[in-house]
Amino acid sequence: MKPPADVVAWNALAQELAELKARELQARQKLIAKYFADVVAGDEGTKTFDLGRGYALAATFRTSYSLDPEKARKAQDEMGRQGDLGVELATRVIRWKPDLRVGEFKKLPPAFARIIRRAMSTSSSTPSLELREPKAKAA
Repeated sequence: MKPPADVVAWNALAQELAELKARELQARQKLIAKYFADVVAGDEGTKTFDLGRGYALAATFRTSYSLDPEKARKAQDEMGRQGDLGVELATRVIRWKPDLRVGEFKKLPPAFARIIRRAMSTSSSTPSLELREPKAKAA
């Protein structure tokens, strides 16, 4: 027995999208290598290649930055030991963002959960969907 037609159609689209994303990424990487070969790792910003007749190809290069929390605290402490300027600069450059540990939140007694909820906002994300094939029956 086959799944319903709408599920089959969605599954085909999902597979096609995954294939198209992979092909687009491969094509993009080839174009970057061809037209922006002079860009070195770590370069940031938008670079433009003139294709002629008014067309241009623009590539935006970005770098993702992240901090190891433990090392960041040590760096911030070290900067702070340098005096007021170090404290000010460390405060400006390192931002500490609250992060909810959902598992722990769900275990809170109701009175404490109400307090945290006042500082919290939620939004629903798009559900994921997966078509699971029937399992083969053991012989």
